[in-house]
Amino acid sequence: MYLPLRWCGVACCLALLFAGSPAIAQDLDEYLKEIRVNNPAYRAAHDRWQASLELIDVASTLPDPNVKLGIFAQEVETRVGPQKQRLGVSQAIPWKGKLDLKGQRAAEMANKARSELEAVSLKLETEFKTLYAELYYIGRSIAITGDHLKLLNDLEAVITERYETNAAHYNDLIRIQIEIDGLSDRLKTQQESAPPVIALMNALLGRPVYQAMAYPESLPILGDEQELQFQELAKSLPHQNPMLLALDHQVAADRVSLGMAKKDYYPDFKVGLDWVNTGSAINPIPESGKDAIMLSVGINLPVWRKKYSAAERSAVSRVSASEQQRDDTKAHLEAGLKRALFKLDDANRKIRLYKDQIIPKAEESLSVITSGFQTGDSTYLDLIEAEKALLEFLLSLSQAQANQLKAITAIEAVLGKSPFEKE
Repeated sequence: MYLPLRWCGVACCLALLFAGSPAIAQDLDEYLKEIRVNNPAYRAAHDRWQASLELIDVASTLPDPNVKLGIFAQEVETRVGPQKQRLGVSQAIPWKGKLDLKGQRAAEMANKARSELEAVSLKLETEFKTLYAELYYIGRSIAITGDHLKLLNDLEAVITERYETNAAHYNDLIRIQIEIDGLSDRLKTQQESAPPVIALMNALLGRPVYQAMAYPESLPILGDEQELQFQELAKSLPHQNPMLLALDHQVAADRVSLGMAKKDYYPDFKVGLDWVNTGSAINPIPESGKDAIMLSVGINLPVWRKKYSAAERSAVSRVSASEQQRDDTKAHLEAGLKRALFKLDDANRKIRLYKDQIIPKAEESLSVITSGFQTGDSTYLDLIEAEKALLEFLLSLSQAQANQLKAITAIEAVLGKSPFEKE
């Protein structure tokens, strides 16, 4: 009569399987916060963004002025006295608009680095959520398989008792032992599949890969049970996906570079001021010893037009390449969105099917066969088949739940935010 008591363990597993726990969702949020603090890839992207911000001032500032000091090896005697030293300062001044364009390009590259930081964050979170879902499935499969293994062990004890009283054949005992060995091997595989997943999760968290991690007991609440429309979601792609935004900034930066290339046809200026130290004349006059001051203005001569034309053509090609890359990325993201929506619909359908129809019927069937087995109306083969069927259905449900989170995560990776998030 202990089989029905053991069956209560399955009922408990089902209760845990269907139950939701907000604390687990918060735990996942804490994991994601930890990634943004400790993950080396995220921190590297953040430092690249900070470095690019500093380059805005570098690009938009005038070149350093030049100071030069000259000492006459042989003093030049003039009417007012000998010239001893010359001190000059000069400043290069780019053509109007060149500095502004350099600053604009640096700002666009900084915005690109910011979007790339968001893309790295999104990629890391996507990888972690996918592994989190996988670890959830592993934990549920271990729990479900372990519970069914206990039931088979109990069944083996019943068949052993019957065999000892000649109420069962030796072949019956061998058959149940084979089933137990097969299920034990499956359980061992499930248990050994967890450490590699945990190691990857720890790596994303910036932890030692061997650090222990508990199995998630449930998955976070994903959102409303509403059908997501591809056309509506695809419209938000250009405005939300960080990879596309980064490519937009790259296109803008390359267009600014084209403007800079066109400015190369115009000269840059240089202004200078020289002071000449003059000594007293041998025969002093009223202006004897008066220092000379000289103001100078110069320009460079952009005469190598072929060079500037090549630079302009190169800039045009870079703009075109950036635009083509952006369009290609957008097309692949739309394809990924379409695939993720299919996987989400498939997972939702399977969850409803298993929870509402298949598993309740499998439970009822197992309960009837268990009662029949104890009264002799059902064989152990019937009981084993019913056990195996329920086991597969429970595992399939857990897999569908994990796939649901993976699909939502894939959609978030494309959109740059949750599809259930309100505008």
